[in-house]
Amino acid sequence: MNLAYPDDLPEQSKSPLWPLNAFYASNGRKIPDITPLTAKDIPQPYRKLLVHDRNMTSTLEAFHAGPVYIDPLNMVQDEQETSREVILRRQSDDHAVEYGASWVFHRYLPEEASKLIREAKLPLGTVLKRCDCPHSVETLRYFKMRPAAFFSDIFGVSVSSDLFGRRHRLVAPNGHAIAAVFEILPPLEPHIIK
Repeated sequence: MNLAYPDDLPEQSKSPLWPLNAFYASNGRKIPDITPLTAKDIPQPYRKLLVHDRNMTSTLEAFHAGPVYIDPLNMVQDEQETSREVILRRQSDDHAVEYGASWVFHRYLPEEASKLIREAKLPLGTVLKRCDCPHSVETLRYFKMRPAAFFSDIFGVSVSSDLFGRRHRLVAPNGHAIAAVFEILPPLEPHIIK
């Protein structure tokens, strides 16, 4: 599904919930209750998956012992930017392992990386690794949230289960932002909690 960029995008991008709030506004969803956390407040094993300075794709693939792929939900793009709302799924069984909302700035990426991001077939971390794009991960916020119906549906969880996530940005060596990313993990299956 392709959406239009919201008219109030400059204001939305100042929010600590950006880019999640842009997708929620475009789809008429109500923002769920989100509580900021410190890194030490995140329980294990979620802390292991969230508190680091690596791309989430490689972290999830190591944790789940196999590759993940994206299931695109919504996408908006122009020559300068691409925003994607996706579910990352395990290739082995299609199980959802993350929700991600990202806003990518193409001016600081090589042409091949921009092309792959626009195709929306690969996770962002996979694209950056494949295209050898140097960058750092700067975490801006950790949080927990109660899932609204949207997350209950995509993750198959009850509205009483807390979800954990992080908001971060990917930064090029010159200091410019490559992407803003909001990631939310589903409750982990008991048999894979390590």
